[in-house]
Amino acid sequence: MVMCGRYTLHTSPQRIAELFEAQLTVGLADVVPRYNIAPTLTCT
Repeated sequence: MVMCGRYTLHTSPQRIAELFEAQLTVGLADVVPRYNIAPTLTCT
């Protein structure tokens, strides 16, 4: 049986904004780490 891959997101929103030279928007700084992200997960 083949299983789909999973992803993690444990980089802080501030660091991601730095990497992309972007500004954080209201509420985005409150994002918490996720360790079980499915490849087809829809972002909201």
